Amino acid sequence: MDADQSPEKAGQERLARLRELAQSLERAQAALRARDLPGIRRQTALQHDLCARLRQLPGTPAPSPKSPQVPRENGGADGERDLAEAARTVAQLNRSYSALLRRSRRTVDIFCRVLATSALTYPPPRPEAATFAAGFQE
Repeated sequence: MDADQSPEKAGQERLARLRELAQSLERAQAALRARDLPGIRRQTALQHDLCARLRQLPGTPAPSPKSPQVPRENGGADGERDLAEAARTVAQLNRSYSALLRRSRRTVDIFCRVLATSALTYPPPRPEAATFAAGFQE
């Protein structure tokens, strides 16, 4: 980002990136529910990129005690309110996505334990039994 970028432009850029992040989190949740691994990977990569771009944006300057905050035109209180709302939305979507991932992880762990414990239940067929059964399929 440019060092001389105005606070209004930086706020608009931050708001746009937060909205993109919220959309990506929603798409990632849908991909997780649909068990779409490539979709999950795409959204995770996009989220990583968006977070990196958000970190590069200049932070919101802290209010100075000497200069009280005066609402600016087109970017004052409404812009800050939109930014705060977008941040809350992203935080809420992040929490719900995290919960879905934990639940999916528990399900995978259950299947792994079942597979590990049932591996000895059905041993592989003996070589002579396999060739005998293959004769019936011809």
